[in-house]
Amino acid sequence: MVSFGPLEAGSLSETVAAIKELITALNRDQRILEPDKIRLATGIPLPLIQSVLDGEEVDLDSMTPPLAERVKFLRETRLVETKEGKERPYTYEEIANGVGVTKATVSNILNAKKGASSDVTVALASFFNVQVGYFLDPWSKVLHDALLPKYQQLKDLALLQRVGIKTIHFRGNRDLDDQLGQEVRAALREAIEAGPSTRHQDREIQELAEDLESLPPGRRRSVIPVIKNLLGLIKPDEPDTSR
Repeated sequence: MVSFGPLEAGSLSETVAAIKELITALNRDQRILEPDKIRLATGIPLPLIQSVLDGEEVDLDSMTPPLAERVKFLRETRLVETKEGKERPYTYEEIANGVGVTKATVSNILNAKKGASSDVTVALASFFNVQVGYFLDPWSKVLHDALLPKYQQLKDLALLQRVGIKTIHFRGNRDLDDQLGQEVRAALREAIEAGPSTRHQDREIQELAEDLESLPPGRRRSVIPVIKNLLGLIKPDEPDTSR
């Protein structure tokens, strides 16, 4: 029986085990996790990621690189497109301007001559669009944090399939990572978990979700209460914010 409980407090090995269980239940393979995207998000080499996903014991924390190497990885993988359509790394000056430091400071960080203050670390995370933990946390936590959304997406897919919805194609933000997308996903999950009495709504839930995701964010925000009402999720005393 597949477990659908939260795993935020679980260990990396527990999360991997739960993911493997869901992948098996869904009759899929590890490619659904897109390991190379995990590599790009974490900086962890693909063979190490694969070993962890295979259930092998890997001491990731002992391999966690220093700050300089983490920043270098981002500079090598977050590229700027030139006018000619080619890609290049950010220059030291571009990073310095974006972070609010001098070129010398950037050079010192990249060459491991100097660390980064907490403010600079936060600014680097914002510049490269990563979590601050990317620079500070051991690799086991970095990988765990990257896998938890994968677990949630697999769990949602398993819940949908449990009531007969084999695929659900969202237009717009496919990963539903924005706040509004999360509300839609929560509404779908609550409706599905409500029991057999809601199963006749499966087709309507799928169609409504697809239509909602195709709307601009402003309109989605205004119609979410309507969608929840259609799914039977608004209590009589709950205010209707769509008006």
